[in-house]
Amino acid sequence: MQRVSAMRRMPRSADPASPFAAAAPLSARPLPGRGIPLQQAVPPPTAPGAAPAGAPQPTQPALPPPPPPATPASYTPQGYPLSGAPAPGAYAPQATSTPPAAPAQYLPATSPEQYARPGEAPGTPAPRDARRRRRVSPGWIAFGVVAVVLVGAVTAVAWNLLSAPVQRLESDSPATAQPLETPSDAASEDAAAPVLDAFASPTGNISCEITQDAATCSIAQLNQQPAPVDTCDGTVGYRVTIDAAGKVTIPCVPAGRQPQPASADLRTLDYGQSVTRGQFTCTSEQSGMQCRDDTTGMGFSLARAGIGTY
Repeated sequence: MQRVSAMRRMPRSADPASPFAAAAPLSARPLPGRGIPLQQAVPPPTAPGAAPAGAPQPTQPALPPPPPPATPASYTPQGYPLSGAPAPGAYAPQATSTPPAAPAQYLPATSPEQYARPGEAPGTPAPRDARRRRRVSPGWIAFGVVAVVLVGAVTAVAWNLLSAPVQRLESDSPATAQPLETPSDAASEDAAAPVLDAFASPTGNISCEITQDAATCSIAQLNQQPAPVDTCDGTVGYRVTIDAAGKVTIPCVPAGRQPQPASADLRTLDYGQSVTRGQFTCTSEQSGMQCRDDTTGMGFSLARAGIGTY
């Protein structure tokens, strides 16, 4: 039976790069015996880096971590385990370097038009109809401007069309309404001219006056309202005039100057009586009042039934 020292039973680390290889105990000298020399017992072969079963692990002093190997981390010498693997039962060496971090993953940049709208995932492209609306919006603006211009042009044309007939009527009014306006001018001239005579019918409904240039009669009430005239701002049919040329006209009477019944101080011309002043003669009859130009023989009649000429 051979006795083997505990120090000799501790195998050396098979890893030459192990930090504990230098600290492995050396073989102890044989102890002197009593006549029986001590022999060294060779331990059975074990797997590299594996400790024998049942063998106590010696307490190793804490050593500073060795510097990192110069060779790349991925290189491992043939026949040796990784240098970073600690021996079983030993403390793991402190990390000497920080492993390289994985490259950062960057999200693809999104354009301003691709911001997520409410209810959509970020990065979702804008819908096709939204892009179409953005492209069409300038066209709609141009269409609105053109529509406004067209409306203005149509309004201007309509205004010209509506105002053109009025202008033509105004330009033609002197020719067509001249017979109606001339008596008003004649009446104003007669008012300025001295009145030769003034009288009224017995009922006071008709009043007349004779000047050197014309004879004019007015009636306060008619049996029927005369038809309105577009070119007259008042009424036509309540006054009639005959001038020195024998021309009979029915002037336009303004609304504020409608004939009124004769005043009480106006002389009354009884039925069957006549008045001659200058070249004009007026006669009062029950059917109405008649005045004529003695030179031309032209004249008019005025009654409730209306105006007549001869």
